[in-house]
Amino acid sequence: MSDEVYNPAPIFCRTGAGLWLLGFCFALMPFEAYEAESFLLGVLCAVFSALCVLAAAPLQNLKGALRSPVAVLALGFWVLAFLSVCLSDIPFVSFIYFCFFSVFPLGFFAFVLHGGARAFFQIAAWGLAGVYVFLGLSSLVQYFFMPEMLFSGFVSWPLANPNSLGGLLSLGFFGSFGWMLAARGRVPSNIALGLAFILLVAVFTTGSRGAWLALLLALAVFMFFARGHVKKHKRCVSALLGFGGLSFLLMGVLVSGSANSPAAMVGRTFEGTQPLLWARPEIWASALEIFKNHLWSGTGIGTFFLYYPEVRSVVDASSAGLMAHSDPLQFAAEMGVFAPLIFYAFIGFALVRSLRALKNLESGDERRIFILVPFCGFAAMVVQAHISFPFHVLPVLMVAGLGLGFWFVQTGVALGQAYDSTPKEPHGHAPVRWGLALPLLAFLGVFVSFQASEILVNRGQGAMMSGDMNAFADDINRAGRLSGNRNARALVAATHVPLGLLQLNAPFMRPEEVGALYAQVADLLERAQEGNPRLAQISYTRAELRSFAYVFLPDDGKNAGDDNAESYALRALALDPLHLGARVMLADFAARRGDAQGALDILKGGLAWRYRTQNPRFFLEKTIRFARELGDGEVLHAAQREFNIYFPQEIR
Repeated sequence: MSDEVYNPAPIFCRTGAGLWLLGFCFALMPFEAYEAESFLLGVLCAVFSALCVLAAAPLQNLKGALRSPVAVLALGFWVLAFLSVCLSDIPFVSFIYFCFFSVFPLGFFAFVLHGGARAFFQIAAWGLAGVYVFLGLSSLVQYFFMPEMLFSGFVSWPLANPNSLGGLLSLGFFGSFGWMLAARGRVPSNIALGLAFILLVAVFTTGSRGAWLALLLALAVFMFFARGHVKKHKRCVSALLGFGGLSFLLMGVLVSGSANSPAAMVGRTFEGTQPLLWARPEIWASALEIFKNHLWSGTGIGTFFLYYPEVRSVVDASSAGLMAHSDPLQFAAEMGVFAPLIFYAFIGFALVRSLRALKNLESGDERRIFILVPFCGFAAMVVQAHISFPFHVLPVLMVAGLGLGFWFVQTGVALGQAYDSTPKEPHGHAPVRWGLALPLLAFLGVFVSFQASEILVNRGQGAMMSGDMNAFADDINRAGRLSGNRNARALVAATHVPLGLLQLNAPFMRPEEVGALYAQVADLLERAQEGNPRLAQISYTRAELRSFAYVFLPDDGKNAGDDNAESYALRALALDPLHLGARVMLADFAARRGDAQGALDILKGGLAWRYRTQNPRFFLEKTIRFARELGDGEVLHAAQREFNIYFPQEIR
């Protein structure tokens, strides 16, 4: 019988890599109907991957890493993100996004802890290469053969936005380009060349000008510092760049249908015919306004979309209003003035560390490629982040976090720092391992409850749309319990049933029944207001409730001053000028006072906006009716034009 003791540490190492890869696949969110569930599973896998690493990694690697300003700044930014959750007026939303962002530092520190363990890297790298082959080929198939899947003529699937997919594919391009230069043998080098070409053309299919520009700038840096390797593979590099440039020009000729040409996209950029692109300065100005109003603490990570509607400009009518389209500016708005300072300090120290490491390596040393691949991929991500939002895309964060961990270890080795890449037995340093693991488990438990609450709200709303009110009530009640009544969306949704009963049956109910339902709705709205004071739907529902009280509870003494229905509707419209319900309600109030012109003035203010998530039919029909009655041809023409945009199949 053997006396050898079984060591499970390598299994933990490989399992961690496998879980990270599985989490990355979930993070792609390939099915639109299950994006919230994919997000949950992606974060779960990322955290359990980190726990597997923590169970068997040499902990002295972390101690050594924290001697570097780069690692300290990365940890500092992570801590600042958590502090913004504590200071946020909407901690439920901020905590969910904090967990979303945490996959980035988790990937970084997980790889650093492993010290570049070969087993971990090989599984992650080969698995990632396989996923990128699929993404690249899928992008080409969609662009050339599946026009019905395109987003404004360009590829976005499996992500929601072409710019996000462009940034993700760019990271894969640098990996394959580096593999081509560092491969030992003609066959693997040619395979890498093919993958690099596929991913380069796939980036073109996204139509993301930010991704193209960032890729070209970072590629120039890569080729300069790897010129020894480029010279050695000059035929492959020339073929890649030559065929890539030719593909860029020919794509407009080779496609048909609804697909757009990348070259034509560049032309339209300089012509100024891209409204969302040229609206970015207005978006940035509005984001800067939020930043100035919350200079030190920010609004709370992940809450930009709740503060932006109140300050947005009509010039930005085409934007969904979810992102600032400048990640450093959004960090400043959400986490305060220290966030961009730490962000740029991290970039500066990373640049210095890279230059010092490259200086220690000969021009033909393949370790230069190991440093340049993640560094230039991250550099492209940073450049794009100033006109887009790659730091708010989950799969991009996962790849970038792991890549930066690899870069940190490689630069450390080049600078003479020692890393232990041998997995250790899990019982070694057990108190320290548990001390680091328990906070992760605690955060994970809260995150699962909160995200499950969001999933149930979405499912409940679907049940309500299909008429299954029993399923709706069950899902919403469970959502409230899972969030500890911190999910304002669940609390507002819970008002639908009692408020609906009041609106339909109040004339036939006893006064005490009316009062009880009224108090129930008011209590739900009060708790929702505490959980999310920026949610316009809360004020709108309060306006509905006060309108009811004005008719059925005229003596409750709460229909004067700031507690009347009109003041709540005004508050809802101030929080979100795209809230059609509040706008129509205010127009109705004006019409009841006999002020038809005032009603039309309120309605015509809504014609400047684009409505992506609401059906504007009732609003537009009402605007057309008032404009006809008052003989306002200008407003009538504008409203009819908007109606034809939203409902082109109908003639009015």
